[in-house]
Amino acid sequence: MTVKTVFHSKTRMVLRELEKAGGHLGIVQTDTFICLDGVPYKVNSNDRYSHVFMSISENPDAFYDERAPLIGHFMFSNGIAYWVEAGGKLNAGYVDIDALKNAGYKQLSGYGSPENGGWPPGAGPVLFDQGGIILDYDVKDRWNLIMKRQSLNMRIQTKQMFLDDCAKSFAEKPIEVTTDELLSRGNFIKADGLAHVDHIGRVHHVPVIDGYDAATAHRVRLAGCFAIEGGVTGFVDNKGNLYIGQASIENLDLLDQSGYQFLDDTRLDFVKIGNGAIIVGYVGDYDMSKANYDLNTVKRAAVALGRDPDGYVGVVQTTIARLHGNQETMRASEAVCQPIRY
Repeated sequence: MTVKTVFHSKTRMVLRELEKAGGHLGIVQTDTFICLDGVPYKVNSNDRYSHVFMSISENPDAFYDERAPLIGHFMFSNGIAYWVEAGGKLNAGYVDIDALKNAGYKQLSGYGSPENGGWPPGAGPVLFDQGGIILDYDVKDRWNLIMKRQSLNMRIQTKQMFLDDCAKSFAEKPIEVTTDELLSRGNFIKADGLAHVDHIGRVHHVPVIDGYDAATAHRVRLAGCFAIEGGVTGFVDNKGNLYIGQASIENLDLLDQSGYQFLDDTRLDFVKIGNGAIIVGYVGDYDMSKANYDLNTVKRAAVALGRDPDGYVGVVQTTIARLHGNQETMRASEAVCQPIRY
């Protein structure tokens, strides 16, 4: 009992020293972080041992010596911020750099010693963001929720930036008609997410711009433009949506007269669906595994590309049957091609 009393007295003394050292720090106003002190974890999935982030209750002396130099400092690693508050607690989460700086925290870059502007290599959190696995189920659930929410926020922000950039690029073109008017005058179909099979049975889909697609920069540049590839023409509207149709004289004249600028540059991978591609439907929720064969989409695509709808349905049906009969391509095709059901 005496030992326990002395231990707690020493802990309180250390805490007072830590709070005194970080007395100038403000509060970081955010709910997207967790405290790592005392949290068990593994370095990665191959780690045979469990580790625990240092807690002040375990060894006040070591805690003070190793953690005290980090008070009032933060670092970023793989998008995650780590910072040590006045009481010595180590936090991790998705936090805006301005929020930390406004609270009085100073940024450390790289690894080394705090005196040299680096985060100590043995401080632990560098392991956490590089594949570390939280073993405490409650903390893990909280962290997963934070990550999901942050991922959604980043997607929304990036999507809005994409829309703003497309609108700016579109405004620089002499467009005189709306997308709805253009669609009503010509045969086009929205291409984003269209799943299609090439001539050797490989399954593809037109990129859906959700904030993380590599085609985003190209799509922004193409707003207000149209191109031709493989007998197909396509145009991008003010919201970055890609539409495709037959490269007929009527469609090309319509796009030109509407103010869209012709772009003779196939290196931009503008249109991936040529005459040889077999369209089977749309992907769902940005996930190829949720794409299904859709008869209405197949028919609308046939009309847009100048093909006979009934004959095209037969071609798609034959293609799907061939893919399902080929053991090498069966698993890939089953993910997006479902048997036709009448």
